[in-house]
This record gives sequence, C-alpha cells and structure tokens, in this order.
Amino acid sequence: MGKTFSFVHDCTYNIKVDLKNDFQKLNKTYFDIFCSYYYSFSSLVSSGHYSPAIVILRSMLEIHIKAVYVEFVEKPKGTEVSDILKGAVKFPSFYQMADTLDKYMMQSTPEAEGAYMQFTKKNLAQYNKFSYFVHGSGEFIEQMFHNGKFGFSHESINDILCSAKGLFETFSLFYFGVQGQMENFRKLASIIDNGQ
Repeated sequence: MGKTFSFVHDCTYNIKVDLKNDFQKLNKTYFDIFCSYYYSFSSLVSSGHYSPAIVILRSMLEIHIKAVYVEFVEKPKGTEVSDILKGAVKFPSFYQMADTLDKYMMQSTPEAEGAYMQFTKKNLAQYNKFSYFVHGSGEFIEQMFHNGKFGFSHESINDILCSAKGLFETFSLFYFGVQGQMENFRKLASIIDNGQ
C-alpha cells in the first residue's frame, strides 16, 4: 500500500481528533469508513480477488463523492448534520452529485474542471464499470459460468489499482483540509508529488 497509506494511517488511526463541529465529525466518519473499505480492497487485490475488490471500490467512490458533496453543497446551505444522519436529507443520484460538484469546482478551482465528471457515463464511466459486478446484465456471471473465473487483463488490474490509489489520495487530502490539519495536508501532498 506504500508510503502514502502508511503516512495517512499513522496520522489518523486511533488518533483522537479535536472535532470543532458536527461536519468535521461527519467528515471523519466518512473517512474512517472509506479507509476500512480501502484496507479491505487492498487485501482482496493482494489475494487475487478482483471482482469483490471492484464492488468495494464502487462503495469507496460513492462515499468519497457523498463526503465532498456534504462539505461543499449541504454545509453551505445550512443543512444540519442531524438531518443527514436521520435521512431527512435526500441526496441526489450519484451522477447528479458528480455534476453539481463539477460545476462547483469549475467556479472555485477552474484547473480541477472534470474532476468528478470522469466517473459518469459521459466520460470515463468508472462508476458504471464498477457497478457491472453488482448491477450488470450478466456478462460477468456468464464469464464465471463458462470459465470458472473472471478474466482481468494486466491493464484492467492496473486501472483498478490506480483508481483506488487516486481516490485514497484525494480523499485523504480532502480529509486533512476539512479537519484543518494543514501540516499533514502539505506532507501528504509532497509524498504524492514525489510518487511514493
């Protein structure tokens, strides 16, 4: 999992954080869930279980998008965390959240244009690809039926690993930013920039 994971793990695992508000606490909750998924994903990939790893990767993407959406869309609207927890806030579809976040990013950080749309049907369609294992029309079941296993090319596996690593890095940076841990943010950005 590399230096990035080790650094983030050391900075966050079983570390008491002074949470100033409920949104920081919710962000930490989302991040903790995401990290447990990432660890499970990594364990499955290490043992050659790619299809369940992809199902987990889809959940990682969903929680990543929702955490960012809550911070940049719901929080400024004055939404109460208690309403989010009770389910009183009805979140839009994954694609609508990605579209809203992309519009937000274009206004606030133009160089980040397309950061969320890459996951939608119009672009790289990563979310759709990750969904095939759960909601597909049967092509993966048919492959398993005939071959006894799923076939993954080295390129496909590499794409999956890069997607997961990228999600982990961006969510970790986002987490440190929301928590006001700017020193950890800078250190992690440096580790990522150095390709570690």
